[in-house]
Amino acid sequence: MSGTNNLISDFLKPFFIPKKYRTMVMMYVTVSDHNIALSIAETILRERLTNHVNIIKANHCKIWKEDKIVESVETLLLIKTKAMLYSHIEKKINEMNLEDEPKVFSVPITQIDHDYFDFLTLNVLKV
Repeated sequence: MSGTNNLISDFLKPFFIPKKYRTMVMMYVTVSDHNIALSIAETILRERLTNHVNIIKANHCKIWKEDKIVESVETLLLIKTKAMLYSHIEKKINEMNLEDEPKVFSVPITQIDHDYFDFLTLNVLKV
């Protein structure tokens, strides 16, 4: 029986992520104006709420709205940060009183290179 347990633990070992690496999220924020995206990124970087933001211009999307498919073009921000800073970033975005209403959600980062984790958390607020 213990041989089976060893096989299972050996199988799962590559999937085990130390607790400190399970504390990251990638926030997904969309806005319709690219300049607003730049402003959001600069604000949260200056306040050390994140260390890295990808800004993807001209992200095409299709939405089911009012019984038809509607196309739009948005700018997407991918914000990698500590999970405990999510609410601070969301609040900061809302406090900016933007003409645009950003759409915000996050997904947990379940696997990450250790060096990249260290880079992403470097100089970010301690929580």
